[in-house]
Amino acid sequence: MIKEQLLQDLKTAMREKDVLRRDMLQIARAAYLQTEKDSQTELDDAGVIALIAKEVKKREELLADLKTSDRQDIIDRTKAEIAIFEAYLPEQMDAAQVEEVVRKAIAATGATAARDMGMVMKAVIPEIAGRADNKLVNQVVRRLLA
Repeated sequence: MIKEQLLQDLKTAMREKDVLRRDMLQIARAAYLQTEKDSQTELDDAGVIALIAKEVKKREELLADLKTSDRQDIIDRTKAEIAIFEAYLPEQMDAAQVEEVVRKAIAATGATAARDMGMVMKAVIPEIAGRADNKLVNQVVRRLLA
């Protein structure tokens, strides 16, 4: 399980005095523990992956904002943080792979127009959860149903 892997890697990072890795793993661990406490349910691997993906997305948005700044140190640290989190995410799908999954979902649901987008998204999201950005999926679905 990913939770156990996070804990083991956190212990290793502490032993090796890898401050950045330790901090990022503590953030991930705190996120899933807080979510479990709030919802009073235990998260499965998919839930933990979703939380880690959310952390990556936050940092990617920060990187986009930092592009105009001259703070290379913050940019480098943010990229390192993203790399640490991405090690726990499944391999990401490219646009062609997403399009293939969306085409299958459109065929399976019989969708023909943009009004059927919700039906297609319901079929696609569980299949690609954590492996592709939902924004990309949304764009592909819109394009194929237009």
